[in-house]
Amino acid sequence: MALIKSGVEFDKDANHEKLTQRAATNQQYTLRIPENLYKQVKMKLIKENRKLRPVLIEMLEQYIKT
Repeated sequence: MALIKSGVEFDKDANHEKLTQRAATNQQYTLRIPENLYKQVKMKLIKENRKLRPVLIEMLEQYIKT
């Protein structure tokens, strides 16, 4: 492995700890959405300048409240 001197220090232990904490708090799931529905949602998100993840989280939170 080659050592590249970029002037940026990398703390392996701190990075490992940060990644471990993220893995413990975030869980990823695959969601299969029909292509035509995804395209419609994506177009609306673009028009509203929003991202899909926050919209889904908001909808899921509303769902569990009812």
